[in-house]
Amino acid sequence: MAADRWLRIEYLDGTSETFSFPKQAADDYEQVQRLREALTADRIVLESEGMLHIIPLTAVKRLDFAPAPEKLPDQVIKGASPR
Repeated sequence: MAADRWLRIEYLDGTSETFSFPKQAADDYEQVQRLREALTADRIVLESEGMLHIIPLTAVKRLDFAPAPEKLPDQVIKGASPR
């Protein structure tokens, strides 16, 4: 699978990490389910180069994912622009 998505994690201490990864869901329904689970989780778990990263969200200031999925849960504000 090609790595066509990325996640940037900005930590409270000002550092950041960026990970690229392939699509994780088989279809739009699974994508929305996974996003709903992520919105209620207390940690991010990533496998990268044979290493497992467990990152508590209490250490995270911001998460940026791209590209955004076409299907999103209802609570997501869509079409926003930064000012």
